[in-house]
Amino acid sequence: MTQQDSGVEIPVGDVCHIQLYDEKMLSTFRGSKKPDYALIDVPVAGGKPAYISPNAILLVRFLAKGSVYGFKTSVIKTYSKPSPVCVIEYPDSIKTVNLRKSRRITTLLPATIETQNGSFAGAFIDLSEGGGLFSTLVMENETIKTGSECLVSVTLPSGEKVEKLRSHLCSIRKREGKTLVGLCFDHNGEGPSLTLQSYYDTCSISLF
Repeated sequence: MTQQDSGVEIPVGDVCHIQLYDEKMLSTFRGSKKPDYALIDVPVAGGKPAYISPNAILLVRFLAKGSVYGFKTSVIKTYSKPSPVCVIEYPDSIKTVNLRKSRRITTLLPATIETQNGSFAGAFIDLSEGGGLFSTLVMENETIKTGSECLVSVTLPSGEKVEKLRSHLCSIRKREGKTLVGLCFDHNGEGPSLTLQSYYDTCSISLF
């Protein structure tokens, strides 16, 4: 669900995702003088500060407390000293999407699930904040039961691996010769959980 909110406080020092035309870059929010302007680092593209022309229209997104915030703004001026910053117009309103009311993201991530009955290769075809839908050709409905614990390993598009994330099987069904397994992840704050959560949040921001 998307809401408009003019009272959101943008966290100083937080990383922002900046979109200029079709290019997506990273920046850091440095502060503001409401309602006149805000300051961000000049966005970085290819490891170097990007050229941002005056009056350029930017889409700014950031993540805080389980929500994605975003707004459109225009560049007032850029400065190169003492450090490269952009002065942007402070937004009249900020859109908010609550990730706790989790959306499903279509994916194709190679994965395996390990159960007491064996290890099964397949792929996640969608993810939500708390789980995902795993598709495989090698599992039979009778092999495992819903509610069973399992370990999930996933390879992300970057090549980074999420290893042995504890999960539970929530549903098992057949479709077009495949077995579809609904999984609930145990987001326990450990490495595998944080890595997968970060990937989901990044995807959500890019879709916002």
